[in-house]
Amino acid sequence: MTTCSNGTPSTSNCSNSYSCKGNTCGTCNNNTTSCSNNSSAVGQLTTCSNGTPSTSDCSNSYSCKGNTCGTCNNNTTSCSNNSSAVGQLTTCSNGTPSTSDCSNSYSCKSSSACGSCKNGTHNCSSNIYQTCGTGQWNNTQTCTAPENGSATCSASTGCGITCNSPYQPYNGGCVIHECTLNAKKCESSGLTKSFCTCVDNGTTGYVWDCSDCPLVVGGTATCNETTGCGYTCTFNYSDCGSSVGCVDLDNNRLHCGSCGHACGTDEICQEGSCVTDPCVLIGCTGERQYCCDASTYDDYYEMMEPAVCKTCKSDEECCGSDGNYYCDKLSGGMSCFPDWIKDLAPMPEAGGVYCTEIPPDSCLYGVHPIL
Repeated sequence: MTTCSNGTPSTSNCSNSYSCKGNTCGTCNNNTTSCSNNSSAVGQLTTCSNGTPSTSDCSNSYSCKGNTCGTCNNNTTSCSNNSSAVGQLTTCSNGTPSTSDCSNSYSCKSSSACGSCKNGTHNCSSNIYQTCGTGQWNNTQTCTAPENGSATCSASTGCGITCNSPYQPYNGGCVIHECTLNAKKCESSGLTKSFCTCVDNGTTGYVWDCSDCPLVVGGTATCNETTGCGYTCTFNYSDCGSSVGCVDLDNNRLHCGSCGHACGTDEICQEGSCVTDPCVLIGCTGERQYCCDASTYDDYYEMMEPAVCKTCKSDEECCGSDGNYYCDKLSGGMSCFPDWIKDLAPMPEAGGVYCTEIPPDSCLYGVHPIL
């Protein structure tokens, strides 16, 4: 600043190196700024222009960073999760932000704070299964004990159970299984054989599921734990395969003398040979049949005895109105059976007529007995 005394100019610096304010010294230096935070940590930035100071808040209420405004407010924090659900906590000091992971890699519980667990993780506490969401254990499930067992809890698998011996876990409870799943066995009761498989019944556990092996005329039912139901042929019957069964090759017109050897349309099988059908000889046509003397068929073990051919009659005439005999063509064969034989098991391909009344003679459908 220059002053004049006795007509003579005199120049000196303004005190404190302040800048000029018009023709006088100001109260600050134009090249300086200063910053100080108020009680709310908002920076108060002072700048000098024409030697005059001017003070204003830092933009966005940021705090001071030295003698200038910073880029955050010292009283603020922020938190956001990264792609791995780990919270990124940002704090502000001296107007400068600093970011670090939440401790223990926990997730944020809010936009400004770290939580106490990591989202998606699980925990067990006194048989209470917990799931972490929004950085807190906020989804819980109480593990309950089943009858004949106790509750368990695992952070990796959740609620579970253990069963007291000899019980085993099943559908959330404890049961005693009848058998081992998919095991097989055979059972017998008199002449009946059954093949059993251990199955899951969906309610009470693993149980035996048994089916009776079908009886076969001329054969005996068998059972094998590996292959299941089968049969063996008895008496004078021959095994013509599972689709046919046991056959009397002496009298079966579809398997006469050997399996698969069928007699002609107008022939029957007699003693293993195809001969002309007597029905043709006496003029029966269509669904012809003979009546046969039932007296020789009262006993199961006498079924192989020849019946006495009577005459060619209709079903009604043959069966009568007061009989109870089972008439079966037996795949083209010839037999007269009491009705209880029908309840056991006719041969495969059998398809005869059931006489509901007891006649003086049993009847035979489509073919006739041995002459």
